[in-house]
Amino acid sequence: MHEASLCQGLLDLVLETVDGAASQGKPVRRVTEIVCELGLFSCIEPVTLASCFELFAENTLASGAKLTIRKAPLDCRCQACGHTFTAHERFFSCPNCGGDNIHFDGGHGLMLLSLSVDTEDTEDTCDTHEAVETVDTEE
Repeated sequence: MHEASLCQGLLDLVLETVDGAASQGKPVRRVTEIVCELGLFSCIEPVTLASCFELFAENTLASGAKLTIRKAPLDCRCQACGHTFTAHERFFSCPNCGGDNIHFDGGHGLMLLSLSVDTEDTEDTCDTHEAVETVDTEE
């Protein structure tokens, strides 16, 4: 089960981000929500990932945080007709010609998109798009 190593990597990234905010004078009391994007071909079960994360986050600032996992769309190109499209499901064919010789790059990662946190004064959202880090799910 590689969900455990992914959870540890995700938790480490979350806590590093929170520590970075604290070093900039924005101390965080707790993380309330973590939003991630999961590649279509990551072979990760979202429910298992969420359950595992809950266990790993115990006794940290992320304890009790809601883990929101979105499916990342996948940019594709049909090799038969050249049509480009975005796939949202694992099993797909070209919407233009019905062909199944589809080329794509990626779809294997777990990406941290944003954190919502409680600070000393209020609830804030820490947008991590500028410092996006991918945890590779390929073994």
